[in-house]
Amino acid sequence: MLYFKTIKIENADPEMVENAIVSLSDIKSTTIDFRKPWRSTTEGKYFLGFDNNKEFLITLIQSSGRTIPKVIFRFRKVDQFISYQIRFSYGVLIAFCSIVVTLFAQFMYRYTTGHPSYEPLFINLFALGLILVLCWMDFKKTRALINKAIEETGRLEAISM
Repeated sequence: MLYFKTIKIENADPEMVENAIVSLSDIKSTTIDFRKPWRSTTEGKYFLGFDNNKEFLITLIQSSGRTIPKVIFRFRKVDQFISYQIRFSYGVLIAFCSIVVTLFAQFMYRYTTGHPSYEPLFINLFALGLILVLCWMDFKKTRALINKAIEETGRLEAISM
């Protein structure tokens, strides 16, 4: 899968990071790409997670009234939770690629025929921009919650010592 950004977690114990993320995740036994990330019955959980032998995937749990395109965060177990990578879910990736291909086809049609209609072009640019803005908002919120979880777990560990 195509991960487009890697973020390194600075000044944090990898075991503490793992405990923080796992403790705030509602862990499922199937991949999270095709699951609806709506609020579960479990309170106090920020993330919907999937754990396998190589990686731990999370996405933000959303309220049922709102649908934001999913951004998937991957913590590789080989890296010991010192960094995470980000990608779109399959649904968002398919929508994104479809809009880009449509835009390319519209540019080619416009170039070859000289057809002056800009409406389809603007509609697709708006849809592409909307997907990117909503994914950026999901990324920012999830990243803030990851940092909050690490800080809270670090404080709790310092208090218990």
